Amino acid sequence: LNVIFGIIIDTFGELRTSHQATKANMENLCFICGLDRFTLDSKGPGFDGHVAEDHNLWTYIYLMCYLRNKDPTQLNGWEQYVYGKMMAEDASFYPNHEAIRLNGGGSGGSG
Repeated sequence: LNVIFGIIIDTFGELRTSHQATKANMENLCFICGLDRFTLDSKGPGFDGHVAEDHNLWTYIYLMCYLRNKDPTQLNGWEQYVYGKMMAEDASFYPNHEAIRLNGGGSGGSG
């Protein structure tokens, strides 16, 4: 019986550790570009502003829904580019460790 309790306690310990690592990841990494909190706080606009304004997850979701529902013949240049990447399941249109304001770009980013 003690062996079973030991296994249960170990399993819950592993789950807790996994949950804490996931939570820390969500709180300290931008989901869109992957930049960490320290980099954005020290060299950029700050992590919270970056996640809320520059790389807002819901803005990207809205964009993808918008492009999927729009008539493909009515897409402009950048919409065609992103739509093509989406249809090819190519995520290279997402910024990878890049942010406009981190690179000295404008005062506000659009994603």
